[in-house]
Amino acid sequence: MSIFRRFLQATVAGVSPTQPTCVRISAVRAVSEYCSHLSSTDRTHVLQPFIGGMVDGLLSVMTQFSTDVIALCLETLRVVLEVLLFTVLAYCGNFIIIFSISFYWFRLCVP
Repeated sequence: MSIFRRFLQATVAGVSPTQPTCVRISAVRAVSEYCSHLSSTDRTHVLQPFIGGMVDGLLSVMTQFSTDVIALCLETLRVVLEVLLFTVLAYCGNFIIIFSISFYWFRLCVP
């Protein structure tokens, strides 16, 4: 396992409810930075095994702390979901576009 994957694994573990508050908030910031960096270098596929843990951890942190931390978590969640969306589009973009058009057309034609 590469050192980078180990860092990602430790970061996801850092947002878990068993960690102290300062570790969890630092891990939220790290998640945001990792996602931003990997997006800019087109290596978002590295995040795929960790997305679920990141989202679970972010949602857990959001429900327990102040509004400042909630804002940080929402911004980080936006970055994570953006990475997830671009990763999905990279693998099956044409299928999603066709499905979206078909769904929209169906909604227009069927009352």
